[in-house]
Amino acid sequence: MTDTADREVLDPSTSAERLAQIAASRPDLAPMIARHPNAYPELVTWAQQTAGVIVAQPGAPIAPTAPSAERKPLLRRRGVIIGASITAAALVLGGGAFAAVRVITGGASSPEAAAQRLVDGTLGGDVLALAGTFAPSEARYLQPLLEHASKLQAPALEEGDVDYVELLSQLKDTVKVTLDGFQYEATEIAEGIQVVTLVDGTVTIDGDPEQVADALVELAYANPAYRKDIEGSYDGDSHFGNERSSMIEGLRKQLPIIWDIGDFNDDFEQRYDFERQSPLSVVVVDEGGWYVSPLLTGAELVYSQALVPAVRYDDRRLPLERGDDVIDANPAKSPESALQALADGAGDAFATGDVDALAAALPLPERRLLSIYGEAFFADAANQSSLGQDRRLDFPRLNVKSEEVDGGVQLTAKQVDMEYFALRETSGSVQFTRNCVLPDFGSRFCLDDQPVLGRLGLKTFHVIATQENGGWVINPLATISRQGQAMIDGYAEYLREDKLDKLFDVD
Repeated sequence: MTDTADREVLDPSTSAERLAQIAASRPDLAPMIARHPNAYPELVTWAQQTAGVIVAQPGAPIAPTAPSAERKPLLRRRGVIIGASITAAALVLGGGAFAAVRVITGGASSPEAAAQRLVDGTLGGDVLALAGTFAPSEARYLQPLLEHASKLQAPALEEGDVDYVELLSQLKDTVKVTLDGFQYEATEIAEGIQVVTLVDGTVTIDGDPEQVADALVELAYANPAYRKDIEGSYDGDSHFGNERSSMIEGLRKQLPIIWDIGDFNDDFEQRYDFERQSPLSVVVVDEGGWYVSPLLTGAELVYSQALVPAVRYDDRRLPLERGDDVIDANPAKSPESALQALADGAGDAFATGDVDALAAALPLPERRLLSIYGEAFFADAANQSSLGQDRRLDFPRLNVKSEEVDGGVQLTAKQVDMEYFALRETSGSVQFTRNCVLPDFGSRFCLDDQPVLGRLGLKTFHVIATQENGGWVINPLATISRQGQAMIDGYAEYLREDKLDKLFDVD
């Protein structure tokens, strides 16, 4: 199980004095100490310097400066493009550098600046800018996944093998992306949470047509099927040359490609009769600086592009409103009671649409998510409850096995019974065991029957409980992160031994 110091640096109530003590004995925790809301300026400076030293010269930290006697802890409570670029950050920087960059750069000074960092890091290929974009409360669970992914190593290329990574890099080098005149509008939806929309600017994609064509043709020709088709024709060389010439001619007509964001937003609004806001929006949160929240950004996209428009076409449904305050945490005394609290909260949300108890049983990222968007997501339940329709979701049995793991406690199902009732035609029960889902109708699903999942390390149904605010909560992000790490490691083993065909062999 994680050392006490590891948990304390993640607890926002840990005092400045205690942080200084931890710094003296655990300099490896400098990145997290620097981001703690109670870290005084001298300690933050030490932590930032130490984070850089740890990356360059492990084991040579700088001694932290004690807080001034008159200084009080600083209590700060201020108010979609995720994927390949983040993985690239891990591959280029490695996990430790990823954390160090976040500490050194810190959060953005404004909501608009946080959105611009995301744009610069993604479209501009700025890995360093991208590394510090995401909210620390969410990124702490993404970072271990990236560290594991950064260790993935394919078998060494042999003579005649195609290096697709190099070919894609060559193609990227021939294309220039220019961002100009970006303008943003920020709207506060709760204290420390704002929606930032890209409202104007241009994205220009340009390059030398001949160089781009050469890179594209080389990439296409690397495909064995395409190459065989060309080489098998009676005039393969001529056909290859014609393809290149045709591509150059087309690129000369198309380049530069200019995307006007203002025009896009205007067209989007007119197409949907002003019923949907621009999808070029992110949600940013204040965690001692402004960061993009992947969870809230995804939720905002669903809310604004799907849920709100659907309600406008059905006047029988209740209007959808975002929440305007983050629900207070209510951690449990033990991991098992945290699971019970989560089950009870889920029952309330399913029956009435009230998400308060469910949100209070979750860590900060998920609590923010439900506080702001929970009522919209559970609007159907609230609507049916207001009409007097009986809805129930109960967990009469929660029998789990507890096991300490790095970062918390793993709760593995021994027998978890779930019963639900919405309408007569949608009622029933489901039983979860260690590795099976057994509904009272339909087919069972057992992990033992899924060999690929087993080889990737998914062998049990479990959740991870972690400590927060002096108690325990069920942590969905930690659960996904831990299982994801196991699956990456399982994949890495087959990749390292060049046996991916056996990984996906189901016979």
